[in-house]
Amino acid sequence: MSLILLVGDAEDNIRPLQLVMGAAGHRLLSAENGEIGYGIASREYPDLIVTDWDMPVLDGRGMCARLALHPILSQIPVVVVSAMEVVASRDIRWNAFLRKPVNPLQLIRLIASLLTGRIPVSTKLVDGMKTLSSRRPAVNPKCWP
Repeated sequence: MSLILLVGDAEDNIRPLQLVMGAAGHRLLSAENGEIGYGIASREYPDLIVTDWDMPVLDGRGMCARLALHPILSQIPVVVVSAMEVVASRDIRWNAFLRKPVNPLQLIRLIASLLTGRIPVSTKLVDGMKTLSSRRPAVNPKCWP
């Protein structure tokens, strides 16, 4: 299955996501803040990133801003989760925004949707970096059945 990076500082929020995604067959990496998450993404090129919004050192928005500046990392789908009401659904730096508590079935469907038909980032040719776009498509999980 896919390699997914989970970024969040609260174990009680990350652990349920690990269980759900692990049960779905995904391989998982984790980081406790956006700074560490960006470093892991730079080395491991995960297929998808799920990040919390509010974290110390570097928050989810800051990590997404850094990812968007990198020609390869900007192609990794990002799901932002937060308990806060954030006007985030229209931001091009991430693909989807989910409010906590996250519905596990909704998250699995969202991940499947974002990964369907994708070429893993690690297999993209570096020569093609100039043709990659940092713009992310809008995803509205409320539209699913």
